[in-house]
Amino acid sequence: MLRTYFKELISISLNHREMLSCIPTPEEWEGLYKMAREQTLVGVLFEGVKRLPDAQKPPKKVLFKWYKRVGEIAAENKRMNAEAVKVCKFFREQGFDCTVMKGQAVAMYYPNPYARISGDIDLWMAPKALCKERKGWLDENRRRIYDFMRSHGELEGMNYQHVHCHFFKGTSVEVHITPSSFYNFWHNRRVQRFFETTAMEQFAHTRSLPDGIGEISAPTLEFDRFYILLHIYGHLLGEGIGFRQLLDYYYVLKQGGYEESRARTMELFKQLGMERFVAATMWVMQEVFGLETQYILCAPDAKEGAFLLEEVWLAGNFGHHDERFDRTHYNRLSSRLWESVKRKARYLTHYPQEILFDLPFRVWLYLWRLGVER
Repeated sequence: MLRTYFKELISISLNHREMLSCIPTPEEWEGLYKMAREQTLVGVLFEGVKRLPDAQKPPKKVLFKWYKRVGEIAAENKRMNAEAVKVCKFFREQGFDCTVMKGQAVAMYYPNPYARISGDIDLWMAPKALCKERKGWLDENRRRIYDFMRSHGELEGMNYQHVHCHFFKGTSVEVHITPSSFYNFWHNRRVQRFFETTAMEQFAHTRSLPDGIGEISAPTLEFDRFYILLHIYGHLLGEGIGFRQLLDYYYVLKQGGYEESRARTMELFKQLGMERFVAATMWVMQEVFGLETQYILCAPDAKEGAFLLEEVWLAGNFGHHDERFDRTHYNRLSSRLWESVKRKARYLTHYPQEILFDLPFRVWLYLWRLGVER
């Protein structure tokens, strides 16, 4: 029953219905609040709680906890917005172009940007003028970013896509050399070429943050329509996703856009073998979020969508609450590899074009990293 109430509360929060089908018990309200925290939707769902008839509102104890947490989320968003402006300014002054991906940028698609729970700041960047070469500059970009990070401290959390930056007090910044990648070598080469050709446009596009806090570089709507779902796909195969990530995409799709732009997005997904996942996502968009037909990118696939939705229920935000996998020995490499194999096996029949390349890509990545760290 909790799942039913949770879906209904999402619908109320998105103005698709006015009330719950039944009145939850105090214990069920505690369960709903816990589920909202696991799915990082406390702020968004409070919009729905406020709209409920008085007879259906949560007990005062739950309501107070919810209200207190929403205030903390709003304050955190204001702090992160100010930090995003400072971070962008800092890197520009250091000779880099940059754009804020996801996070504070995608929150601007929400009716109430302060309701979305913030994370770290994800920054895609490159030295000014380097991306004017349009092709083959990502490797050079990686070298220059690594050199810059080493000169400002330790190079932490380094992988093929990004490095972690810790020289901003109290703010975690993830500096992306490239926005995303694929296990499949051919698909990865194709998507990296796309990022190279669109980088200049993304770095030049800006968005004003609320309350006059300032302006940040943020991707275009067409880029977000492609990238946000690509990001979700990667996390689904990696560790899991929650409703917060899908709600981000719901609000991206709700922005609409020209038909030619939407067609270009779908063509990119086809070139990367993602049609099945896109169709599954469109089903979830309609089933859970009530997305209107005019915004969907392709015909929904109910079977694949039901599989995807069950994964979201079980995994929670970035898979942090997935009880199917043992994390007690994650400090051991062998344990992490075994849990990863178990997870990937679930997706083999759904997304074989990625899963079959997982091991070869990991071997290549290991050898690549040895060369980079020398």
